[in-house]
Amino acid sequence: MAAVRAVLVHQQELYLEALVVAISQIKDVEVAAKGTSGAEGLRCIENTKPDILILDLAVNDVPGHVVLEKAKALHPTLKVIPISMTPMLDQIMHALRTGANGYLLQSASPEDLSLAINTVMKGGTWFSPEVSKMVISGYIGLTANEIPVNTLPEKKRNILKLIAKGMKNSEIAVVMKLSVKSVENYRWQIMEQLDIHNAAGLVRYAVQQRIV
Repeated sequence: MAAVRAVLVHQQELYLEALVVAISQIKDVEVAAKGTSGAEGLRCIENTKPDILILDLAVNDVPGHVVLEKAKALHPTLKVIPISMTPMLDQIMHALRTGANGYLLQSASPEDLSLAINTVMKGGTWFSPEVSKMVISGYIGLTANEIPVNTLPEKKRNILKLIAKGMKNSEIAVVMKLSVKSVENYRWQIMEQLDIHNAAGLVRYAVQQRIV
């Protein structure tokens, strides 16, 4: 049986090397390529056509969710397991909608990494326990909001869509050609208008209203 070929992308070189060591100890899994940036990771995927991508969502050069989307476009059968230091529901949900096959916390053990890779390569999904609880609560919370999205002006709808995609205020400011302060004000106005008071709630609303 051919070994599973993995591309590893993490902005911290020390953690990247730790991943390489951990992967080397998993039976029938090998590192095809590695990189410390999103752009480098995408080049690795294009050149090596791996089976699985282990992706740090905090890469600095390209937003992690953009790397995920482009990776799946380059290689549709690619399995992807994002990694992050802190679990955030909006980021997790967006990664899953974009095609992630699981989600690991950076604190995961080598045993968890092995289990995640083997589970995903067999067609399953795998989450760190803390992430699993958040995903379940996130889906349970997907109830219809009574306020139709078309009550929001177009600019606010566009900003809401970018928030739901996991983009930071600074990234939204660039896309929308606004100041970061203006984006913050719009975010507050959207929350007030929809009576939603956190980012996770905005993501759930956006999913329910089918704007992402």
